[in-house]
Amino acid sequence: MVVSKSGLILTNFHVVSSPLALAVSVNVLVKGKTEIRDFFEVEVVGVHPNYDLALIQVKAKDVAFIPITISTQPPQTGSACYAIGNPADGGGQALRHSMSEGIVSAAMREFGGLRYLQTSTEINPGNSGGALVDQQGHLIGIPTYKLNQIERINFAIPIIA
Repeated sequence: MVVSKSGLILTNFHVVSSPLALAVSVNVLVKGKTEIRDFFEVEVVGVHPNYDLALIQVKAKDVAFIPITISTQPPQTGSACYAIGNPADGGGQALRHSMSEGIVSAAMREFGGLRYLQTSTEINPGNSGGALVDQQGHLIGIPTYKLNQIERINFAIPIIA
């Protein structure tokens, strides 16, 4: 997710922890119109491996990045939420910007001293590092993992702990 007009992107560490060069596709504003652009000048500027977070900077000129709106209120158990991502098993870009819906099953779960949102919203490969948003489209979490043997038990890193 783009979190600043200057091109800062928040994602999962496991998404960017590769020896290969990074590239991102981002919605940007160019001459008053929104378009998807690919960027190949990308730098990891910070990581939190325990929380599986990475902050990356896209280096670009002549474009305005469109940041996501971040919630100012912590989510409540039972509230609706939606995961936005690019599920990987859809034949490349076929499932780009897919949404799945669910609820916040538990506003806070703690594992190994780290806090998570538990959600019934489906988290699939390709949703990692995307957005978990509330009904207003405000960012409440970053999908990070799911339990493989149990249906609809998924976890996101909360934006507000």
